[in-house]
Amino acid sequence: MKKFKLGLLTLGVLTLASCNLTNANVNPSSSNSTPSSSESSQSSSSSSSSSTTEATYELDLSSKDYNLEKEFFYDDYNTRSLADETRQGIKTFETKDDIVFDAVTYEELVSIFESEGNYLILFGGSWCHNTRAAVPFINQFANEYDIDTVYNFDFYVDGTNSSSHVRNTNQTDPTRVTPGVEYNYLYGELATRYLTNLNDYVEYTQGSTSSLTYTNNENAEVNVPKLQVPFLFLYNKDNTVDNKSGGGTSNAKGTFPIVYGFEEMIDLD
Repeated sequence: MKKFKLGLLTLGVLTLASCNLTNANVNPSSSNSTPSSSESSQSSSSSSSSSTTEATYELDLSSKDYNLEKEFFYDDYNTRSLADETRQGIKTFETKDDIVFDAVTYEELVSIFESEGNYLILFGGSWCHNTRAAVPFINQFANEYDIDTVYNFDFYVDGTNSSSHVRNTNQTDPTRVTPGVEYNYLYGELATRYLTNLNDYVEYTQGSTSSLTYTNNENAEVNVPKLQVPFLFLYNKDNTVDNKSGGGTSNAKGTFPIVYGFEEMIDLD
């Protein structure tokens, strides 16, 4: 995700450089600054020569038919699915046109959790064959019910390296080092602050043998439920409806932010 954002930024810089644009050539709607009178005069006097440049600028940077997320998911999931001949060996997506997934960073995920409204979110990544098996059906469901975006967050925060996997518990054995465990507070804080009724939807509940313990910023150990991927859920931070028929776990505000959650959508192996 970050790679693609950087690529888009680089494309913009290269395009601007190749067009040799000045401030007078840039559409004012894309800038918060107001041009000075001299700049306005310069722009006016060169309007005939700059109009073509402006059109080229818009054309180069504003291809409305190109969706970077669709390209990313189509290539990433299909590459891994085809390479895993033992368990799959077929494409995850047949076409990129109807892909609804939008990969988000940790910061973007937190922003979603703090925003009003309903959000459909999938935890999991292309490295997981169970997630690869589930996403075509989630994508089909979303299209059938006119859901235009399913936000996707991967606990491998760089997408590949095990040292960046943030869903591992603290180790009690000092001789054993689990890659990524020093970052598990990132997962722990999500469960503690935002996914406060996660217990209602996962197998590894708080306090169970396979739950997760992390160390918070006060150097205290905190135990939270540990979800398994793929995990699909509907999120609304202000939801007050207990969809567990009175058996749900509300937080201090009396809300149930996970409106519905689905952990074992397929037979895990």
